[in-house]
Amino acid sequence: MDTLAEAKIQSGQGVRWRGAREYFLILCLSICLGAGILLSVWSGIAFINMGYEIRAFEQREGELLHLNRELEIEKGMLTSPERIEKVAREKLGMTDPRPDQIKVIR
Repeated sequence: MDTLAEAKIQSGQGVRWRGAREYFLILCLSICLGAGILLSVWSGIAFINMGYEIRAFEQREGELLHLNRELEIEKGMLTSPERIEKVAREKLGMTDPRPDQIKVIR
C-alpha cells in the first residue's frame, strides 16, 4: 500500500517541490563555487600586487643605503681637521694665536 507522500509524488503534486529543492541546492552550490573562484582570483591578484610593493620597497631601500654611504663619506670629508683648518685660514682669515692672546685657565 502506498503512503500519502508516495501518492502525492506519483500524482505530480510533490514533483514541483522536489524540483525546487534541487534547483535551490544547485543554486547554493553555484554561489559557493563562484565565491570560491572569486576569492581565489582576488587572493592571487593581491599576492602579485604585494610582490610589486615588496620589490618597490627593496629598490627604495637600496637607493637610501647608497645615499647613506655617500652622506657618510661627505660627513667624513667635511669634519676632517685638515679641511676645517684650511677653511678657517683661507675663507675666514684666521691665524695661529699670538702668545699674548693665549690665556691659561686653571
